[in-house]
Amino acid sequence: MPRDAMWAEVEPQLRELLELIFTRARLRLSYTLLPPPETDPEAGRILNFEGEDALLLLERHEDLLHAIEYLVRECLRLTGERARLISFDCLGRRRLRADELATSARLAADKVLRTGQWYAFGPMSAHDRRIIHLALRDFAGVRTESEGEARERHIVLHPANAQRQPAPKRRESRRL
Repeated sequence: MPRDAMWAEVEPQLRELLELIFTRARLRLSYTLLPPPETDPEAGRILNFEGEDALLLLERHEDLLHAIEYLVRECLRLTGERARLISFDCLGRRRLRADELATSARLAADKVLRTGQWYAFGPMSAHDRRIIHLALRDFAGVRTESEGEARERHIVLHPANAQRQPAPKRRESRRL
């Protein structure tokens, strides 16, 4: 099913569900539907929350925002391809974070090109790693690799022409 058709099916249910959540939880929130980010055109629309209670969504590592996101995805059965129809944000914080990660990735890639040495980012979520991979997918002369296990998974940038080396230990990473 094409994305536009999936969206047309999901949007009315989404609006109704969010209204119910806001009313029952007595949250003074509104939202704006934003287009996908330029760095990831395959991503879906962004649901950006605003309003008097918006800061509540960001407290404790965005726990309430994650809870609403989980509830919406479960209630609307947004799995598989449908899961990428929307992403959730509050006051543009996640978009700002994505822009910061992309900028950091480009700076690190420039350093790798200049020095010819690898650069390791700290451990990060799969979402943040994806942002870096996408930001550098067309960056000539640098290749990205995710390395490590579980919570220690991170990205290492290597010069594209360098032979594959053993994964660097996190403590040995070079900083910008």
